[in-house]
Amino acid sequence: MKKLILPSFLFFVLTMPGCGTEEKPGARSSARLAKEVLASLVSNDREHFSGFVFDQRDMTHYYTQKLQKLQKRKQGMSEQDLLGTKKVLQRVKSDRCYARYRGRFYKILESYSHVRRKAKKAGVSWVNAKFDSVDYGNFREKYGMKISDLYLHFFSQGKKWKIKINDAIKTDRGWVLKGKLKWRGQYKEIANPLNN
Repeated sequence: MKKLILPSFLFFVLTMPGCGTEEKPGARSSARLAKEVLASLVSNDREHFSGFVFDQRDMTHYYTQKLQKLQKRKQGMSEQDLLGTKKVLQRVKSDRCYARYRGRFYKILESYSHVRRKAKKAGVSWVNAKFDSVDYGNFREKYGMKISDLYLHFFSQGKKWKIKINDAIKTDRGWVLKGKLKWRGQYKEIANPLNN
């Protein structure tokens, strides 16, 4: 009887819902991330959006990469910097709430709601919003990870609109949001001053 109770208890504990251990994949590409952001805005699905926000696993990956780079560099690095990074990494690994706070999780979610409100006020109808394209800006690499700002272009009500996605970052689970969304309003084509 005891042999049967232990395996069934372990099965229950490991499959118990609501433990916060569900692994959510990031986007395969930065363009896919932009499409997922638009899809969540269109369907008003904040939960879907939150799956693409920089989380505890991403932060652990980020600080592990940072620590490895610091240890390789050796020059210009104080023992205090190294120790501080190690402490942050340990706390991020052990405290999900700290990881969310440090990673600006809630500010990013707040920016989602802010963009929806501003867009609606500007005349966007989310029901008929259609993806157009993505532009990239401020591309860089930090601790071996790619980071870029994305400019999401979409159509609604016969007009082209623009949202800036700050700091999309490629972690080991894919592309995720490390920065807030910013409403940029109606897209305006910039005239080329070099055309004669």
